[in-house]
Amino acid sequence: MGIKKQTEFHSATNFRNNSWGRTRCPKNIINFNHSSPSSVLLTGTNGDPITSEAYLTQNQRFLHISHIGSGASSIQVQAYTFATDQWTNFGSSITVGTSRIHEIVQIYGVDKVRFVVSALANAETCTIFPAASTF
Repeated sequence: MGIKKQTEFHSATNFRNNSWGRTRCPKNIINFNHSSPSSVLLTGTNGDPITSEAYLTQNQRFLHISHIGSGASSIQVQAYTFATDQWTNFGSSITVGTSRIHEIVQIYGVDKVRFVVSALANAETCTIFPAASTF
């Protein structure tokens, strides 16, 4: 077996990042390839709060949230740390309307986040596009 060139080690077929490290641009937190835009779609049932799945943040500093709804609702970001083994509300709730809005929340390196959407009437939706970054 010959010696591989430096560029061969860093090609997509030979090298795959396992973590994000320090990121300058937001990375998608829903899937592991962190490239294609993905969203969390939550649908209302009688105005009851709906909780999304949990998403790993890999201790990034900022949570980027683009959101849009088919009606008025609110998003409460919840944070989880392995050290405490507890889910807690993080910051103030975010108001959602029918216009797409992008917000940035400083999450201080928490391990996971999830979203609790409240006040969605039957069949109304809230779509969240979450991403995380260091800078």
